[in-house]
Amino acid sequence: METSLENNPLMDDVWQKIPPEEKVLLISQAHGAGISTLFVFLAFTGAIAVGLKMPWMFWGSFFLVPFVFQVASVRSWNVIKPRAIVQFTAARATTSIFAKHARGQDLNPTLIFKGALSRETSEESSENSLLHQDDYRGSVPVWITLFPDSLVMFSEQNGGARREFAHSIFDFASVSSEGLDDPSVAEKRILLEIQTRGGNQIRWNLTSAQLASLVVCERKLQGALERRDFILQQTAQAKRGSLPNSPRASIGM
Repeated sequence: METSLENNPLMDDVWQKIPPEEKVLLISQAHGAGISTLFVFLAFTGAIAVGLKMPWMFWGSFFLVPFVFQVASVRSWNVIKPRAIVQFTAARATTSIFAKHARGQDLNPTLIFKGALSRETSEESSENSLLHQDDYRGSVPVWITLFPDSLVMFSEQNGGARREFAHSIFDFASVSSEGLDDPSVAEKRILLEIQTRGGNQIRWNLTSAQLASLVVCERKLQGALERRDFILQQTAQAKRGSLPNSPRASIGM
């Protein structure tokens, strides 16, 4: 993947933000391509050896096995890695737009990974929510991007990206988790409770096969909420002391 010198830092940053589980999957795909190529190579040399009645050719081909596997894996990796970077770069750009609409100020993501989002149907009111009243689709595969002061999730549709969740950290009522610290629990998830402008609270369930990223997301959200509460307390004290301050200071994660 050829990039200009100006874009190299961005590509490096995107690659560093790709979850370790995703990188392991990409590496396994490259190795799988190498193994497939290796079997084709052995089958081809075996057929030639049988046809020419030269068995030494087949057995001699095993000396080339490491070289063939390495070359095939590297060639596959040179395709897989840039493709992943492009996908995550597109996800990053899309969620940055949604984060801006959600009043996010810091658009440099701290975490990007894939998961599934569902909204609890017990809440009757959908005022100011980002999911339509008649569109409870159960668990929806989403791209999850955590920013220092917002959380954004979108799904991929035929018509493009669909915003499923986009809220400033100041919209959160609470963040909790189930099973993240308990190996015996099969379904591990993050519970998000959002305070709407109308005063209603909406609950969301967030799950992911990338457990490490899910744990990091929950911890970063908890830390951001603590810093938010501290800022709001400082703001309240400043107002009582007639000292101007803004509650929407940057909340680093």
